[in-house]
Amino acid sequence: MAAPPKEDDYGFATKAVHCSQSPSQWNSRAIVPPITLSDTFEQEVPDAPQEFDYSRMNNPTRQILENVIAALEGAKYCVAVGSGQAAINMVGNAFLTPGDHVVCTQDAYSGTVLYLSDILIPKGIEVDFIDMTNVDNVLPSLKPTTKMVWIETPSNPALKITDIKAVTDVVTTYAQGKEMNILCVADNTFATPYCQLPLTLGVDIIVHSVSKYMAGHFDGIIGAVVTNDVVLHEKLKYYQSYGGAIPSPFNCYMATRGIKTLPLRMNKMMENAKAIALYLQKQAEVDFVCYPGLESDPGHEIAAKQMIGGYSGMVAFCLLGGHSHASDFLTSLKLFKVAISLGGVNSVAEISAVMSKKRVSKKLKEQANLTETLIRLSIGIETLEDLIFDLEQAFAAIRKTKTKT
Repeated sequence: MAAPPKEDDYGFATKAVHCSQSPSQWNSRAIVPPITLSDTFEQEVPDAPQEFDYSRMNNPTRQILENVIAALEGAKYCVAVGSGQAAINMVGNAFLTPGDHVVCTQDAYSGTVLYLSDILIPKGIEVDFIDMTNVDNVLPSLKPTTKMVWIETPSNPALKITDIKAVTDVVTTYAQGKEMNILCVADNTFATPYCQLPLTLGVDIIVHSVSKYMAGHFDGIIGAVVTNDVVLHEKLKYYQSYGGAIPSPFNCYMATRGIKTLPLRMNKMMENAKAIALYLQKQAEVDFVCYPGLESDPGHEIAAKQMIGGYSGMVAFCLLGGHSHASDFLTSLKLFKVAISLGGVNSVAEISAVMSKKRVSKKLKEQANLTETLIRLSIGIETLEDLIFDLEQAFAAIRKTKTKT
């Protein structure tokens, strides 16, 4: 009889359920890992702690979550922090100093854009936002002072696709020619490791808003940073410990529990998203639909190559007409809730330009072609027919309003 597989050899769904959670670790043999709330741990000998000494430094419940996320990303290391925003800030604070230069995806998460533009630039760090969907834009943007290239794909909210391997190849070749080091960072929140593995495509660091798809239930704020490089990890671990932006044990437990159903949720969300994208394409009020799973989408070919598990559950579309038209559409929705955030089991909708990206400058929104008629949908796990009926009645409502006008 063959030897049982090791954890590293398990399939994705098995890792999500079992990684680092063997009941043999605790005396009770509980199938569900216990939540360790203690902030301090007994030391039998002074200054000779065992694995844990103080929960800001390390915590058993947090360690389980970190091990699970690392396993799913095919990584050696993960540090969990208090939010996805904390993950972004930690990477910048750990590796950037005044005089450095950063290149970032133009259509990136608002927290990334605001951190770079409103916090780092005033501190003397230069930032350029570029259209990274065209890899030819990358090399001209690099400088001798470039220390970091920030990739987000699919982007938020327009779901633009960047060829991760092509970008990291350009950056690596440039850096080697200049005998310098440039870190490539990827925000993998939209794709999750179920769909995309950036470390295999040349990325050095991955950031996650675990609150979104990974945890998946809109019930806990938490983030994570992942890497294979021990030197990077040790610095990130130091900033995690002494920056202090750590998640609570309860939120770590909730995120670990949510991850157990990630493959199931993603499959249902992607099934719904593809059908809804096709439905939206047929509506006369819709100018265009953004979903990399559609063959007509500009990013489909690249997405099909690097998004190995599917295209995630986000759909964006632009309505014909003005902002009031888009606002009327959202207020007519019943099942889709108008809310910021994404990736949960509930379907939600937003006008990104005036909601999650409200504080981003008008100039940056214009550069990213982010209009007030672009609607972002996060597709949940509800029955598809019910979601389409909800969209249909919202379209009927704005048709009625248009007729009256």
